[in-house]
Amino acid sequence: MDQLGEITEYFDELLESCTMTFGVLDYEDFFNISNSFLYALIDNPQYRKGECQDCQYIANAIGSIQEGIVGIETSRQMWIDRELIEQLDFWPMVGRLLFLYLMNVQVWINIDMIFDHPALLNIQQSFVNRLDSRDQTQLIDHVFKNWHITQIILSDIPGRSCS
Repeated sequence: MDQLGEITEYFDELLESCTMTFGVLDYEDFFNISNSFLYALIDNPQYRKGECQDCQYIANAIGSIQEGIVGIETSRQMWIDRELIEQLDFWPMVGRLLFLYLMNVQVWINIDMIFDHPALLNIQQSFVNRLDSRDQTQLIDHVFKNWHITQIILSDIPGRSCS
């Protein structure tokens, strides 16, 4: 069995034996793991983990994104059926759509905060500068072939009840 097959099989076993709590409103776990991960990327930090303002800024945005996604998914029955929304009176319809809008804004504003952070803009730019435009097709092909590995790894982060 090749290495990819072994990794996939390993994560399949984990997914069967563990309960996933990604869909649980858990800002603190997402903040803590993001803050710790970002702090671990710093070479010779001049301050302790709790004092890294950039780490906390990005971790706060990641925790808020998770809250927004959970809110959207939890309220799914309120917005999944267009016909039910259209049958509502005007103000209840406006209230429901405004709620959905605000939940989406919470997600997208925090994604924007991450991508507009100066430190991450520098990382993105240095990465993009190293890419050869001739390799874009191959890069896109690799992403589509291997996205599930990233999904499995990300779904295994906070809240797993694995032994």
